[in-house]
Amino acid sequence: MQFLLDRDKEYIKQILKAFEKIEIFVKPYENSEEWYQHQESFDAVLMNFIVIGESAAKISEQLKNQYAQTPWSKIIGLRNIIAHNYIGISADRIWAIIKDYNPVFEEQFTQMLTNL
Repeated sequence: MQFLLDRDKEYIKQILKAFEKIEIFVKPYENSEEWYQHQESFDAVLMNFIVIGESAAKISEQLKNQYAQTPWSKIIGLRNIIAHNYIGISADRIWAIIKDYNPVFEEQFTQMLTNL
């Protein structure tokens, strides 16, 4: 049991670090069009969403069940879309996710880590 707890903590720390990096990568830009023009930043953000999805997929079912309000399948699904459909990724949609959902998810994962 302790092994799962320690492993979950590490995955949550990875997720929170990826959220932090995403914030840094988009901070200089006012909108999705400006951000998309800076391909290094765009690519870095997408890679961090992959890290978030990979880490979320590895979190124990016990913790996922404890935090059932977290949309685990959507978080993991975004990773799959980015990894397998890179060319079809919409900068506008990713920008909206960053602005609308990342703060909520970051708060949820921070709470999880605090409670472990």
